[in-house]
Amino acid sequence: MCLNCDTGKVSSIGASVCSGCPSGYECIDGSQTPCDEGYYSNNEESCKICDEGFMCLGASDHRACPPGTSQPNKGQP
Repeated sequence: MCLNCDTGKVSSIGASVCSGCPSGYECIDGSQTPCDEGYYSNNEESCKICDEGFMCLGASDHRACPPGTSQPNKGQP
C-alpha cells in the first residue's frame, strides 16, 4: 500500500520516499503548486506572503527593495 507524503513533502511517480518541498512551491498532500506573485517559498510547506520592503515575483523570489525605492504593502509583487 502506498502512503501519503507528510505536509511539506512531495514525491514523483514510483518514488520510494517523499522528499522536501522545492523552493518556490507549496506542497500539500504530496503534490506541489508554484507560489503566485506576492508570495514566496524557500523549501517550506506553504507559500508565505511577501513582506513590506520586499519584492516577490513568485516562486522563491524574495528580494529587498533596492536603495531609493520602497514597498509599504504586504503581498505585492
